[in-house]
Amino acid sequence: MWSGLMLRVLCAILMFGAWFNLGLVLARRLAFPYALEWMEGGMLQHVERLRQGLELYGAPNPDFTPFPYPPLFPLMASWLPGESWSFLGPRLLALVGHAGVCVCLWAIARQRGLASNARALGASVYAAGYAFSGGWYDVARADGWALFLSLAGVVFLWGKGGRGRAVAAGVLFLLAGLAKQIGWPLGILLSVAYSVERKPGARELWATWFVGAVGLYFWVPAVLGERAYFYIFEVLSGHEVALDGPALGAKFVVLLPGWLLGLWLVVRACKARESAPMWVALFVGWGLVTLMGVVHLGAYDNVYLPALVAAAFAAMMGLGLAERWYGRNGVATRVVLGLVVMQLAALTYDRRPWIPTDGYRARMECVEEEIAASSEPMFAPGHGYLLERHGLASGFHWMALFDLSATGDGQVGVQLVERVRDRLEAGDYPRALCDRSADGLDLSGWLEGFYGKRRVLELPEGEGGMPLPPSGAPWFASEILTEPVGGG
Repeated sequence: MWSGLMLRVLCAILMFGAWFNLGLVLARRLAFPYALEWMEGGMLQHVERLRQGLELYGAPNPDFTPFPYPPLFPLMASWLPGESWSFLGPRLLALVGHAGVCVCLWAIARQRGLASNARALGASVYAAGYAFSGGWYDVARADGWALFLSLAGVVFLWGKGGRGRAVAAGVLFLLAGLAKQIGWPLGILLSVAYSVERKPGARELWATWFVGAVGLYFWVPAVLGERAYFYIFEVLSGHEVALDGPALGAKFVVLLPGWLLGLWLVVRACKARESAPMWVALFVGWGLVTLMGVVHLGAYDNVYLPALVAAAFAAMMGLGLAERWYGRNGVATRVVLGLVVMQLAALTYDRRPWIPTDGYRARMECVEEEIAASSEPMFAPGHGYLLERHGLASGFHWMALFDLSATGDGQVGVQLVERVRDRLEAGDYPRALCDRSADGLDLSGWLEGFYGKRRVLELPEGEGGMPLPPSGAPWFASEILTEPVGGG
């Protein structure tokens, strides 16, 4: 009895700590005026492009090459009121998506009749996973919305059933994929499971899939650009498949308590023949889309978000059902509670690496001052959002092109690099500003053939990288160079 009480107290402390830690980090990051992650600036360019009525998925060109993602997140962000070229609105929108994941976990627990402590547990495990996810909850990216909309579909399918709820679930699954590609395989697996269970509305669910897919097939390129499916599907399909075993193993160890609970729940459901297809589809789906992300983009922690949702779901359902089956103080319940505590403890993190440093702010202020003082077009890879914030041409959307040339259509990437070279030789960019970064994208040597005298931009000393985990390479790790054309 006492060990059970101690475990519950420890669990409550860890749950409170997860929310307290997350709140402190969010308070320091949401309104930060510069990019928190290397694709955030590019996402801001997507948003402003839509606000200006320009197409999102046009032919690749040196001025703008979109990221290989569906359009829902930048579309929603473009509808938000607020100041142009501000990160606050898109970050809040991203945070709403992750908050929606927590709400859906609570709603599923409520549907299953779990006690209040179990309902709060799922959201708390997800909140504790902030650092595990790569600090993704407040970054202006679409992952949270894909997971939120998928879970919202589960809420409708696991309710009392019915044709209307099945149609609503189908719409939500379609929107989840429109947020990020992972939403579609998840939704299809869950729809198959719903059909196998022969619940009412299965035909309507698949009809919604069909009508919605046909509608999106024509609507997206017609409204957002004719090359939409090249970016959304072809570029990602060209990613090199490589499994980083050590990284995957390290991440899996962190989530091992939650996934052990998930395995136990699936086995119990199969033995009892109670919603077994849905249980299997949930964990197979979350595992599948995580693995798909790992083999293509294993270096980015956000690919593990579906696995984190699975661990949060398993902890919540495992504790709630164990209390129902074995009582609050049963031996099996204590074992489950011990695994829950282990999961929360494994996700505990030091918040300091995730808070933007004064050095990073000072460095970016220097960069922005240099850009704001310029009256001429600049070649500034990685700083397109700052250029456009101050009314200068965006120059070169380097990171999107890097993705395109390295992992998508390589020939298109080579042609674009040649077009940029032609512009540089023609003197279209009288000035250049680039970073000698620590991640292999140092362009200063490449630019020496186009620019003469080199001037080092004076930057404050000290740590100045983006807020990243200790293993991450800071984006602004060394000096930034400004190179005017000519020898004088």
